[in-house]
Amino acid sequence: TNNSYNSMKIQYFFLVLLVICLVTTYIKAQTTPQVPKLAEAFKANITYLELFNPKFPIKSPGHVYYDKSQEGYRLNWNTFIGIYPTRINTTTLFHGDTSVTFYSDQCMDSGGSPFYDLWGFLYGATSGGRSEVNGIPCDIWYHEYPFGVNYTVCVDANDSSIPIQYLFTLFDEETHESQYSIGIDFKDFSPGAQNPQIFDIPEYCFKNITCQSGDVEKMQVLRFHSDDYWGLENKNSADLIGDTSFMCTTLSFDIHGYDTLISLIDVQYNTTWGQYSFCNGDSCIGGNDFTVGHEVTEGIGAFGSQCNVSQTLGNWYSTRKGGIYWL
Repeated sequence: TNNSYNSMKIQYFFLVLLVICLVTTYIKAQTTPQVPKLAEAFKANITYLELFNPKFPIKSPGHVYYDKSQEGYRLNWNTFIGIYPTRINTTTLFHGDTSVTFYSDQCMDSGGSPFYDLWGFLYGATSGGRSEVNGIPCDIWYHEYPFGVNYTVCVDANDSSIPIQYLFTLFDEETHESQYSIGIDFKDFSPGAQNPQIFDIPEYCFKNITCQSGDVEKMQVLRFHSDDYWGLENKNSADLIGDTSFMCTTLSFDIHGYDTLISLIDVQYNTTWGQYSFCNGDSCIGGNDFTVGHEVTEGIGAFGSQCNVSQTLGNWYSTRKGGIYWL
């Protein structure tokens, strides 16, 4: 009988333990925030955020279209880029294995980056608690990667299927300080399949468009640069007005990095202008390796006024490595 009694006690003990585990699991499931499931196809009005310097955030109106099933993602915004009161239309478009950026109608290869799942980071996301964006209560979810990248989304506290803000942040791995962020504030979020044509890439994006044959001209250009490289290979340059605009912008927003010097350089440029290339570090996007790229300062005008030199607004030039010949 004692053995039977002890056996019953053991069974009762494990039964109670099982009930406690089940209740604990249930309570935890009810109290632990659930990773949101956001729409895999949608459109929205947006405010595009460029936070290169938190003291001077750049906020630009725009639109976004996204459809995971079509592997399409189109982001459009209109922004001020410099000293002139002109908004530049900018679009980044991902479709399948191809991506391009339109800047003042100029189409540039975005480095071959394929379409990506905008909400893919949520599979490993961590809850960041409650916050508020533009007066709307929202719940933060973020995924911090070990190579200094952080993705964050704040979803509506009353409807976890609606994003309020999305941020992509680069940070210093040692100090953990943010280097810069870009992101989106969503408005009028509308889930649903998108028209496939919104993700079509124009044919002219795959062509090298050059201006009519021009002469080789001697001129002087300026560069605002660091002290570790003085050349023009894979670099941008400008005339006096153009460089003044560039410097006013970078100094105003304190995003000039290590650039501390200004050089005046004598050059001979073939004025059969190609598309302007955006060069940073030692790489460029847009343009080609056999023409000098040109646009009017800040890309003002259709196609950046590639073929029209302006003595009033100034001019920007790009010289990719393959098109430079030292005399």
